[in-house]
Amino acid sequence: MIYSSQNDLSEDRMTIKNDWMIIFLIAFIHALSHFFQLLLPSLYVALGLEFNLDFAQLGLLVSIFYVVSGIGQVISGVAVDRFGPFKILFVGLCSFLLSSLMIAFSQGYVFLMLSAFVGGVGNSVFHPAGYSIINKMVSAKRLGYAYSIHGLSGSFGWALAPLFITTVTFLTNWRVSAFSVALLFSLTLFLTKVLRSKIIFFEKNQVEEIKESNNHVVVLEKKYFNSILILLTNSLVWSAFLFFAITSLATSSMQNYTIPLLGKLYNLNEIIASSKLSIYMIASAFGMFIGGWLLSAAKFKDDNILISLVFSGIILISISLGIVPKNFITIFMMLAGFCFGLAVPSRDMLVRRIANQHSTSIVYGVVYSGMDVGSACGPVIFGVMIDNGLYRLPWFIAGSMFVCSAFLARWVSNKQTNC
Repeated sequence: MIYSSQNDLSEDRMTIKNDWMIIFLIAFIHALSHFFQLLLPSLYVALGLEFNLDFAQLGLLVSIFYVVSGIGQVISGVAVDRFGPFKILFVGLCSFLLSSLMIAFSQGYVFLMLSAFVGGVGNSVFHPAGYSIINKMVSAKRLGYAYSIHGLSGSFGWALAPLFITTVTFLTNWRVSAFSVALLFSLTLFLTKVLRSKIIFFEKNQVEEIKESNNHVVVLEKKYFNSILILLTNSLVWSAFLFFAITSLATSSMQNYTIPLLGKLYNLNEIIASSKLSIYMIASAFGMFIGGWLLSAAKFKDDNILISLVFSGIILISISLGIVPKNFITIFMMLAGFCFGLAVPSRDMLVRRIANQHSTSIVYGVVYSGMDVGSACGPVIFGVMIDNGLYRLPWFIAGSMFVCSAFLARWVSNKQTNC
């Protein structure tokens, strides 16, 4: 009995160690993927001056990035199931490294378009691969923390990117900024390789359990493709896809155009405007942390998404209408970011519940490709608005989209509960 108890304690310690190692590794990679997403937007002003580009042309670069990423996420979902999530993660990191180098040595708009394409390929892998690793390898009791830290890391990546890139650009130039990002991904590839070797035993156990649960490979293949066919006709999955498309359309106005919009509307310089964007992202990250803790403590219900997104939307609409004085912009952006972040862990848990009856990697690939659809449309739509002097409209639309998405999430939650 004592021997058995010691064995259980040893296994529990190993499980805890592996859980947190996986959580922080995936969180770190996720942070860098979000960091990269703001590389081009943070260089809008510099690239516009260098190559004589307007905001619609600059927005098209980000649209290319997200169109490729959106298509790639569905493919990545299949690839993760077929080849394993870690192999696909390495492909994504290598793609980001190559894209950063292409931007750093770019000689014109066509070259920037190609770099956006390669970056989109890299971006497509992180949600299917990352969530597959979390859902299959992290213990159920720590899933709430995993989702919270995962979302938190993404916001920190978004928060650090504008400050880092604009500061390095100010001190040197935009090419050095892009090259610095390439160096960062080189180090990340090395770090991932080292940490990956430390969790390989745990992953092998998981793979063996999966193999043992299926009598024949043929049966596994048949079930896998049947699951995909059922998935493609599931209204809940496509409703969740639409939810992500709407919310990402809203957030694209913040991520891509907060710096120029604050310059136009409030006469703030590039460094100060980028700090406001970072404050929004940091507040969002803090909201995710609180939301994840409350979710793990079972103190949050699905109404969290509704309340949080409605409040965030109302705040953005207020800013767009000029109701918020200049001296209070920082506080209101902080509140908007916090409310949005508060909803993210509950959002991810809602998607996980939908994924229960399907291949998790495919569900995350399809649902999160909605995020790329919104992110692809937003930069061009909002860029045209800004080029035509409609400076208040992007944030008004963003706030309205948050409110709409809140009620859509409530509908998805109710329908999923009744199924």
